[in-house]
Amino acid sequence: MKFEEVSAGYYSNSEAKANRCGDYIRIHRERSLWVKLGLIKHISTLNILKKKTCTLIGKGPSIDRYKLNQENLIVCLNESGLIFPSDFIVYIDHKVAKRVAPNTSSKILAAPRAVTVFNQSTYTWDWDYLNINDKYCTAPIALEIINLLGYKKVELVGFDAYFGKRSEQVYSNRLSACCRKNDDYTRINKQIDEVKTRHNLELIEWNPSKN
Repeated sequence: MKFEEVSAGYYSNSEAKANRCGDYIRIHRERSLWVKLGLIKHISTLNILKKKTCTLIGKGPSIDRYKLNQENLIVCLNESGLIFPSDFIVYIDHKVAKRVAPNTSSKILAAPRAVTVFNQSTYTWDWDYLNINDKYCTAPIALEIINLLGYKKVELVGFDAYFGKRSEQVYSNRLSACCRKNDDYTRINKQIDEVKTRHNLELIEWNPSKN
């Protein structure tokens, strides 16, 4: 079965039916466009030291008060990985990849459509392996991965909107990302709740008084 490169890092094969064919991974379930594993590794080969609990760091204002707990597994979303050292960073957008990948030494877990910009420790997945909706946003996908690693209790930092703390300041002062509309967060929060219910996850808001 022949794959033809149609642009830098992307391949086409109209005959392939699965989401993974050998070293090739489809970037979307509906599209016949693929990336190739090479320096990129499959998420099934990810080796993470098991820790007591997991902290997932978003980009909300509360991260400005957060002090890193090195005893936890630390997972960062998108640009928060530029602020905190972490066990790995998750992103799904190639624009985020351009900002994050060249500037971190953390392991990177990137959606197939974002792996054409990578560092030496980039991992990706095929959608059948992760078995989730490829239209999900970054946070619910990160929770799916965290569940896959065996964590059922997750501390959330920087998820101010999820816990009902919306304000005009959507992002941390330490980040220059663009603000989202409230209805974007409604969609993200709904997806988070879907993952929480599906895997019976316990999502706990970080408490600064215990830091």
